[in-house]
Amino acid sequence: MENTNLDIPVRKMENICERILTENSGAYDDASSRAELNELIHSFLNQQTHSGDADDWHNLAVTLSIRDEYKLACDILTCGIKYFPKNVDLLADYLLYGIDCGKTEQCKKISQDLLSIPKRLWTWRGFSFLTDYILQTEALYAETDEALDSILEKLLNIVHEYRKLFPLFEDSYKVEATIYKKLNMSDKYIMILEQAMEQIPACPKCALMYADSMFESSNYQKALKGVTRSIADSSQIKQSAHDGYLYFLHGLCIIADAQKNNDNLNKDIIINIYSDFNMALSFYDNSVGSGKVINYKDVIKNKILYLINRYHINIPEEDVALQNLVNELNL
Repeated sequence: MENTNLDIPVRKMENICERILTENSGAYDDASSRAELNELIHSFLNQQTHSGDADDWHNLAVTLSIRDEYKLACDILTCGIKYFPKNVDLLADYLLYGIDCGKTEQCKKISQDLLSIPKRLWTWRGFSFLTDYILQTEALYAETDEALDSILEKLLNIVHEYRKLFPLFEDSYKVEATIYKKLNMSDKYIMILEQAMEQIPACPKCALMYADSMFESSNYQKALKGVTRSIADSSQIKQSAHDGYLYFLHGLCIIADAQKNNDNLNKDIIINIYSDFNMALSFYDNSVGSGKVINYKDVIKNKILYLINRYHINIPEEDVALQNLVNELNL
């Protein structure tokens, strides 16, 4: 039965949803579990009043979106925006999730509402999510080169406004690089990533994007430069661009460069590669629900087999995660 007098604070509703999603993580996709969550959200939204700030509404929407409940997240944001109609984060969140659940007309209105707010009041979400929204709804559907050029100009104007407000924040470079990548402008994609690495004190995400691109084009020395920079910058700002993937890629770059140039690796370098792979596995083992774990483990197994068979150098005892993986191979 619908209850319009629950009077549950927004922050408490987030905790309730988090508990439901966590406790039912194994069986959440069945109809009854999802129906329970839908009914709970529906009752909450029909309360006569809601208590909470804009951050509370944002956090509740994020909690739902993590489990791909984009429509429910948009329902939450619609209610939150009624209380905070000029909050940039809530408007930007709606664009992010609305694209994924067919809220086409609503997103058009939300984008106009966002653009009516002075740029000086925008957060990073406003710039980042709006450019992604324009890319997905306009740029990728342009019918002529002229139309695409016009949309590109609009996107770059937004990015440059972003950079003026946050000159030492790497995300404006990351957003610009994403635009170029989506529009197949590979030279500009590499150029803006290199520019970020030259001008931004810490840019782990841009450096990793650069490393991935260089690795894909078999330029392993430049890939190694990028991933090494990403590891250093991630440590500097106490956040990892992609946790164990950095160490995984670092080890791969060293092996691939040696194979490409038909070089031999010395013992110290091989021990360092073992350490990279051990770090990667340690991160992955602690990363719940990572869909990439098995694939990376398989790649690491193959590389470890190659190193052991070619160089006959044992894995150090302290590399426990790597030792456990090798034990699966019965070497």
